[in-house]
Amino acid sequence: MEPLQKRTSTSKDEQIHINDLPDHLVHNILKFLTTEDVSRLSVVSRRCRNLCISVPSIVIDLADMKRTLGKRAEYFNFMDRFMMNRNGLKLASFKLDWEFSKTDHRLYLYNEDYRVDSWLNQVSKSNVETLDLQIRFRELNYYKTFVLPYGFTNCESLNRLKITLHNGILVLPISNSFDFLQHLIIENAIIQENIIKEVLLGCKTLFRFSISHIKGIEFLDIESSTLVILEIFSAIEDLNPSPISKINISACRLKMLYLYWISLGRKKLVIFAPEVVFLKLEGDLQYYDSLRDIRFEKLHATSVFSQTNPSMLIDNGGGDSGQPRCNDEIFQSLREARLMSVNMGFIKVLSAEIFLAISFENLETLHLHVSPDSDGYDVPMVVYFLTESCPNLQSLVLQSYFESAVPVNANQSNSTIEESTNYIDTIATNNLNLPIENLKSVEIELRVGNSHSGLKLVKQLLKQAKTLEKITVYYFPVVYRKVQEIISSVQQFERASPTVSVYVLPRSYKLYSKDKRLFFSPLV
Repeated sequence: MEPLQKRTSTSKDEQIHINDLPDHLVHNILKFLTTEDVSRLSVVSRRCRNLCISVPSIVIDLADMKRTLGKRAEYFNFMDRFMMNRNGLKLASFKLDWEFSKTDHRLYLYNEDYRVDSWLNQVSKSNVETLDLQIRFRELNYYKTFVLPYGFTNCESLNRLKITLHNGILVLPISNSFDFLQHLIIENAIIQENIIKEVLLGCKTLFRFSISHIKGIEFLDIESSTLVILEIFSAIEDLNPSPISKINISACRLKMLYLYWISLGRKKLVIFAPEVVFLKLEGDLQYYDSLRDIRFEKLHATSVFSQTNPSMLIDNGGGDSGQPRCNDEIFQSLREARLMSVNMGFIKVLSAEIFLAISFENLETLHLHVSPDSDGYDVPMVVYFLTESCPNLQSLVLQSYFESAVPVNANQSNSTIEESTNYIDTIATNNLNLPIENLKSVEIELRVGNSHSGLKLVKQLLKQAKTLEKITVYYFPVVYRKVQEIISSVQQFERASPTVSVYVLPRSYKLYSKDKRLFFSPLV
């Protein structure tokens, strides 16, 4: 055996230094360093300087308010030299996080905006592929304008553009087009009317468009012949009391549509998107215009999280607003879905007497969500929906959790949203003795606040589902100490299917949809 001392000496001689690594590996390592660390490394040797200057990914963080004015000046001086020395070297990604205020001379340089703009002009000449800008203006008494440099419209390599602009007006170059841009994300900005439509028309290869927290417009007009994924978020906020009131979507190739929309005023929604496969609707479903009688014939999966009080729809159903007709067209457009994820609020709205009966004949899998702060599973309403609207349903998953893209506002809590009406309760109770056909599999969660109604629903499903093969009841060990009581209760329930198997299992994590990417993908 080789002596230990000799092996140790050999291992020291065989140590790999940074100078022995190829450039692409060193660049990969530099991605994990801050800009300050890169500046220190650049003075070690000539090769380190060249490697630092040619790094393909740059992250600039100017939002650290703890930085002294002297340190901030040193940082800007280094970045000025750094960007100048790059001289157009290719960039894979560039991210800028900048907080700026002209009125606070203690922490900001007088020419910061000019110097940042010069960096962006250098980036536009560097064949950048991904551009991520997060800019915050601190002045609240007036809005400052941020203009995206014109050079990015001529950047053929730019694939992904994300702009997050707080308390500022966004100006995008519209005289020229983003011919090669595929992903566009705009957040928090104040924009002018029609700028979105003009920009989208100039994007010749746009694949995905995401817009959220936009201020300054009431009409959002989206028209694109290339768009495949569209995400829209608009809600009432302290700084945005009057969000978008009209949305027009015309996208002949659109496959995935996600819309979260809450507004106190009248809302008008017009959609032309015949190729939609995945549809997600959240917020208040009270719309006042139709979808051009479109039926999503290729719809495969849909997720609907309604924050509409059904009693409000019934109260307004006799008016001339056209609201019930529009909502009915929205619900009718979901009939082709094979996979559906909804909350109790949607079922109660759908069951309102002002709407026509809708049968989801193609529906095979249903994920039903009950909010933790509600009274639990509404047994008559669930059974009514299964018997009247889901004739071919095979799999049912009842969850006590729904991961929305945004938190529900306090004045729109689920307990209020899921209010019922005497009419709905009456017709739902009449279906408790009807058979449930074709249902084969059921999964249900028991949580605090819904355990009693959950077991009651299990009892009813066992009684009415003649073809049921398997039902799984999940409990949370932290909450339910006496599991035997649950098992004893389930064993005494009447069973319509002689071959059904019942499982009572512990669960320490939330029950998500099996295809999580369809229903739980937040805006980025």
